[in-house]
Amino acid sequence: MSDTQPEPELSGSGSDLSNFRAASELAGLTEAERGAEVPLALQLQERHPDWPELRVKVLLDPHVYKADAALLAPALLETDVFVPEISGWRPTSLDYYQAIADGEVSTSDYEPGLIGIGGAAAEKYRQVAGTGVAIMLLDTPADTELNQALVQHFDVDRKAYRQAAFTYPSLTESLAATRVLHHREADLQRQRELGQMDDFEMRLAELFERRPTLKDKPSLRIVMSIGGFHATLRDDFVTEGFTTDQVEPDPELPPYAQLTATYMKNEEPDDNLVSRAWFADQALHSLVAETAGRASGRSDVAARLENSIVDRLERADFEDFYADVQATGDRRQSLLTLLEHKNIIAYDDDSRRQWRYVM
Repeated sequence: MSDTQPEPELSGSGSDLSNFRAASELAGLTEAERGAEVPLALQLQERHPDWPELRVKVLLDPHVYKADAALLAPALLETDVFVPEISGWRPTSLDYYQAIADGEVSTSDYEPGLIGIGGAAAEKYRQVAGTGVAIMLLDTPADTELNQALVQHFDVDRKAYRQAAFTYPSLTESLAATRVLHHREADLQRQRELGQMDDFEMRLAELFERRPTLKDKPSLRIVMSIGGFHATLRDDFVTEGFTTDQVEPDPELPPYAQLTATYMKNEEPDDNLVSRAWFADQALHSLVAETAGRASGRSDVAARLENSIVDRLERADFEDFYADVQATGDRRQSLLTLLEHKNIIAYDDDSRRQWRYVM
């Protein structure tokens, strides 16, 4: 007869704290180690036995074009709480978004400075309007050092990076700057994600104080909308024991977002990905946004086109493009010249005013 004791089974959201601790004791963990390893979902069950079961659905949805918000509409029909992505929010942002959800504010009169701008954001307001869904803001608040660092990165550092891209002696140095920029961006984005996990309990407590009837539900359905490269945040919720009901495939990301996402997973990108990201970021993305993105109104279509174009290019092509921009100072024309040479675009007539993709 074996002396081996059967290991208690853990079944995701159905596991309780005592079951987890029994399993960790068999694994030989100390009390301190067991405390550090207890998933957040189980910690909340112990600290707040009057709270309902929390079911979290993380929507990885790009937010550039109006049609990017398409995933949200069906999700809103099956949720109690909506968590939009609003970095740099203030208490007035929460009040205003909740007023929209409660039908107290017309979406035609919304104030972009309070709750974000852009076609996708405006479409989300329209979808949320009048639903009565409870709003919870979990992103980085305005009055934090992290928000200041994010503003510095996107409003200052990224612009300086683009301006300096073709001032280096060679493409190699420009690619090194790309690594530095995206590594820094990934670090800031991971801080955003981890901050949301840290604040999850506090924001829920505030929500239940504002809407105490939500605590009467046997389970609370929470839909969180965040950008496509935040799969690491969705995985954090899985690791912490929350049901995540994620059924949609991860969205296709353009090369520069792939680079940031790679760093966010604490992985080292290869030179090929860095080169692809550099080329897309410095020239290709704006061209695709003007054409495929604007025509389709969808980020996934634009991302798919960007990836298919860089798939047909090699490091030597990026070197030629770099040298041509240094010689002419015209990124757009250098890009069109390269794409024509690679048979990716063609001009419709001798005037060379109109071109089309021929892939």
